[in-house]
Amino acid sequence: MTAGAKVVSYKSLAEGWGANITEVGERLAAKRPSGIAELGEAKADFGQGLDIYQFEFQGEKLSELWLIALVQKGSENVLCNIACRTPRLLWDTKKDQFNSIMESFKPLQPVAAPAPAAAS
Repeated sequence: MTAGAKVVSYKSLAEGWGANITEVGERLAAKRPSGIAELGEAKADFGQGLDIYQFEFQGEKLSELWLIALVQKGSENVLCNIACRTPRLLWDTKKDQFNSIMESFKPLQPVAAPAPAAAS
């Protein structure tokens, strides 16, 4: 498992990475550190002001679950990423564990404040 974070200038993953999550995943699959992989699954979570993309990659030797999130820290936008990798032969036994790890990632602050409720 690896994790990282860096300050970025863009205000959303759609702006910085692309709005079509499948296209983003396919681009990333072609550039995996362990070699070209197939995109198994791509999903986005924008609920509660979150901006998160998650990808599953199946390579010849490695399988990977990769999550990127854009969170705000004060006035800065911080790109966070978490990657869980395992040999492809162990993927079926590790996949649920990796999904639990990814689901536990909860940014402390949403990217944007929720819109105020409309007055009646």
